[in-house]
Amino acid sequence: MKNKGLILLGILALIVLLSAVYSQYKTDNNYEINKTQSALCQIDSDCVPAGVCHSSSCTIKANAPNKTGIFCTQDCVHGTLDCGQAECECINNKCETVFK
Repeated sequence: MKNKGLILLGILALIVLLSAVYSQYKTDNNYEINKTQSALCQIDSDCVPAGVCHSSSCTIKANAPNKTGIFCTQDCVHGTLDCGQAECECINNKCETVFK
């Protein structure tokens, strides 16, 4: 009986943990879509990646995502800023992703 209770408690804890991870993952991936650029950039250094992990777009520093406590894989995902594939630049006062 005790073993069944421990197993159920372990499964419940795993479900809670996976739900939290999925929720954070979903939020990070939708961040780039939902976040708007409400201000203009002046120079390239005003621009940063719009997402925390494997970002494919850029935004101004004021709209930068909170990276606290977020761990990303070290993969070089195609079509992102990963591994120097692209850079954030200020073009016509808007932060743009420039692929190399």
